[in-house]
Amino acid sequence: MQKPPKKHPRTKIKRKFLILKDGIMMNWTANWIATPKKYGHVCPVYRRKLTAEKPLKKAQLFITAAGTFKLTLDGEAFGNEVLAPGWTSYHSRLQYREYDLTNELSDRSAHELCVTVGEGWFRSNLFPWRGEISTERYKKPAAIIAELHLTFADGEIEVIPFGKETEVAPSALQYC
Repeated sequence: MQKPPKKHPRTKIKRKFLILKDGIMMNWTANWIATPKKYGHVCPVYRRKLTAEKPLKKAQLFITAAGTFKLTLDGEAFGNEVLAPGWTSYHSRLQYREYDLTNELSDRSAHELCVTVGEGWFRSNLFPWRGEISTERYKKPAAIIAELHLTFADGEIEVIPFGKETEVAPSALQYC
């Protein structure tokens, strides 16, 4: 009688997010920004001051989050989505959103962009995330990756990755 083949332990594979919009992968110059400390169930808000120094032809914001987010510009809700960027299969991809801010930034005055991030499906203990994967994700802080692409009237293009200049603080919202 033959012995059954020896079982090998499962190999752990580190996966990177494949960040997609409409099936197209984007090359990001920005890096992920996470909260410097855990806020528990309090949603963090990321703030960035923006000014277009010269006349704009186009201003595009590319953004996603490890969680769900709500975007505001100068205190007003921007976009009509709730729970952006929506559910996805987080172990293999992460969707992002693109917002046209051309009209809003064309006045060349100072603006404040705020992104409030909730736990969403990424960090929640919802079925089918229960178990080891959910526990590991829940330990991670809320995070965003965002960059603003400015195309000026003179043809110059500037990419502003959100990073050190982005402030993060607890918001008044709590995830239950």
